[in-house]
Amino acid sequence: MVFQWTAFITKMKTVRDNFHYSMFNEMEEKIKNGNSAGSYLEKVLANKEELGMSRDEIVFLGNVLMDAGGETTASSLQNMSLAIMTYTEQVKKVQAEIDSVVGPDRLPSIEDLDSLPYLKAFIAEVSRLPFSLYAYVLPFVPGQPIPSLASHWIASSSDRRHSLQGLCDSQRRHVIHEYL
Repeated sequence: MVFQWTAFITKMKTVRDNFHYSMFNEMEEKIKNGNSAGSYLEKVLANKEELGMSRDEIVFLGNVLMDAGGETTASSLQNMSLAIMTYTEQVKKVQAEIDSVVGPDRLPSIEDLDSLPYLKAFIAEVSRLPFSLYAYVLPFVPGQPIPSLASHWIASSSDRRHSLQGLCDSQRRHVIHEYL
């Protein structure tokens, strides 16, 4: 049984390495052709001797950065989806605020953000949720322990609202209290 896992892991390592090296090779080719994007890894590559990094170390750094960014993005989207389904009354307030500021003829832009304090507060609170809260509210699987946070999070809507407010620092609390 161990041998099968070893073969599988070796194959997956090869697939992973091929993926990351192919992206790195593509970046190097773009740099050679004068199509540099100005990325962090391009700067690291340009200064690899000064930084004392090998090509493999730079590829690994790119791998770590990409994985970290992908996990953060996925967790944030999962937490936002959960918050939208959990805090339906607050979502209605977010929508009303967007409608009143932006109107029906266009999507909000970054320039609108200062005029959308409730939306900013909602996003800030979702950003403060544990990574990834989504895992704590998956359906119960018989024979598996329920995560300790689940009983706290899957409480009544009143309790959830108070737990959301409890996560706020004093500056954000005033904005949220004003709307909740």
